[in-house]
Amino acid sequence: MSKVSKLNSLDNFEKNFLFSLKKVENIEIEIQQEIEIIKQLKKDIEYLLNVYSKIKVNNVRVKDGLISPIDYLTSLTKIITNKASDTRLGKLLEEFVSNVSQLDRYLLINKELFRYGLKRRPLMPGAIPLGFIEDSWKVHPKFTFGTIDYVVALSQQQVMDYELTPLFVEKATIKWCVPEVKKALEIGIELPTQKIDYQEAIILVNKMKAAQHKLPSSLQKHWESMITRVVSGFGTEFEQLL
Repeated sequence: MSKVSKLNSLDNFEKNFLFSLKKVENIEIEIQQEIEIIKQLKKDIEYLLNVYSKIKVNNVRVKDGLISPIDYLTSLTKIITNKASDTRLGKLLEEFVSNVSQLDRYLLINKELFRYGLKRRPLMPGAIPLGFIEDSWKVHPKFTFGTIDYVVALSQQQVMDYELTPLFVEKATIKWCVPEVKKALEIGIELPTQKIDYQEAIILVNKMKAAQHKLPSSLQKHWESMITRVVSGFGTEFEQLL
């Protein structure tokens, strides 16, 4: 019995030891991930500080309320710079990233920046139009060669010639066929036939989603494709506004 007891104790010790190693390994991975996020956040803050310093904006609404972009970004820089190497920000870091992302989106929505996705051409001389903002290139999950910013919108011809994709479109015309317009009216949705702005598009998409349950199952997929048509018409970042 004593031998069995010793074996069991050794087994338990080994299991606990391996569990502790795994726990330490997971913590190290999380720390490394946070370091990478902070590194990117620093770049984003520096870029946004440069942009906001050149425009007049008092306050911007983010998830937690109104903030002054310059004051907030300056304070955030100090917090990150002075953070001890062994201090983890955790959920606070998620809040910082979210607020910085919303400050970035504000510039796109209000036409202070114009961002384009590089679908087929990398950032190199002759591959994109001149006049882009220095250091504005970013990695983007939907574009092989990332994105680039301009202070002035490119012409439609330039967008086509260089195979670019606008990440945010202020106004767009969504095309519908006659049966779609009629069916929408039957469930209380008036589909716009003229050009609409992104705020009207947000209202339209929310109304379409709310009315979807009124349609028979045979039309559900087509209705979803109609919603997608609106979303895609306003650029790849539009969905984040919904």
